[in-house]
Amino acid sequence: MCGCRRTWPRPRAPVGARGPLPDPGPYRHAARVSLPQIDRRSLLRALGTGAALGALAGCGVPAAYVAPGDRAGADLSARDKRLSWANWPLYIDTDDSDDSRRPTLEAFEKRTGVAVDYAEEINDNDEFFGKISPALMNHQQTGRDLVVISDWMCARFVRLGWVQEMDRAGQPNVTEYLDPQLRSPAFDPGRRYTVPWQSGITGLAYNRRRVGRELRRVSELWADDLKGRVTLLSGLDEAFALLMQGNGVDVTRWTADDFHLVCDQVASRVRAGHIRRFTGNDYIKDLASGDVLTCQAYSGDVIQLQADDPDIRFVVPEEGAELWSESLMIPNLARGVRTGVAGGAGCGGRAARGAAGAVQCRRRRAGAERVGGRAGVAPRHGRDGRDDRRAVRRRGEGRAAVRAGRL
Repeated sequence: MCGCRRTWPRPRAPVGARGPLPDPGPYRHAARVSLPQIDRRSLLRALGTGAALGALAGCGVPAAYVAPGDRAGADLSARDKRLSWANWPLYIDTDDSDDSRRPTLEAFEKRTGVAVDYAEEINDNDEFFGKISPALMNHQQTGRDLVVISDWMCARFVRLGWVQEMDRAGQPNVTEYLDPQLRSPAFDPGRRYTVPWQSGITGLAYNRRRVGRELRRVSELWADDLKGRVTLLSGLDEAFALLMQGNGVDVTRWTADDFHLVCDQVASRVRAGHIRRFTGNDYIKDLASGDVLTCQAYSGDVIQLQADDPDIRFVVPEEGAELWSESLMIPNLARGVRTGVAGGAGCGGRAARGAAGAVQCRRRRAGAERVGGRAGVAPRHGRDGRDDRRAVRRRGEGRAAVRAGRL
């Protein structure tokens, strides 16, 4: 999808598709527009101009490409022992007694002598792309030495030559521990430019006490008492995967008619005020405050929210859910530390299969316990960089059955 996970990857017509699909990139942004009169056509048009940059980059405009010899910045590591790391909220371990402390970063700083400026500034893949792409396409520094984004977006950066090759000599844990299924995705053969940081599940979160009942199916989002208290993710592949599965669609073989039906349903529910808004990771504060009663959410976020409010639940809908992964990259002209050390900040932990060390292992175990399935199944990657999404079935079928598919 020119304009995920988190616009999202360009859809290719699946087996059985009966016609061309519209470019849903503008729709992903336009879905946030709360207008009294809204239809699919206006949704698709609303922010078409704003999606132009993503569309150009996603289609590989030659002028945006940066040749390998022009990617490295001046090595200032000898005198400037700092690095800047941009990440998502709630995406690294914190001290149980002091949330401002991050033990993994403290251990890295102590071992290497490199100070880390850690910013939880990524809320949405396309938002962040829009923030740093002007600098990258103009061969300028982004002010960030490390970034973590979804693999479909990583594919765009790799294709455009906007990230530097990592020095694996400084990352022995990647070679030793990286999950074999993640070692060589089609968008980055041999993982020369990316290292997986986290994997998880996209499902539903809700406050059991406030809702007053359990939620198990997508259709239950549309109950009258939840009107205006439901949010979906702005990543079109995630929101539409959920809604298509709610319609009984096999997301491994969706058609143009399936897509248009979901467009109509979303427009209708936005118009009726049932869907409150479309979000990035900022659904966290809405769910925690009670402004939202149920939302599409990421397993790791909910696990952390449960520490403060055990009434918040995470559920894999009976219709299925998605597994995803996000990876760490070094943008062009990063100057905080030499490339090997910069990559080592994220990959120095034991579990490079995740690659956040014990943090990743704890999250996967906790996620598996809470959703009643096996959360540690690693996603495979399609040839355009997308995760081949897998629908994870609930516990009633014995062990979690995983079927490959893509949206």
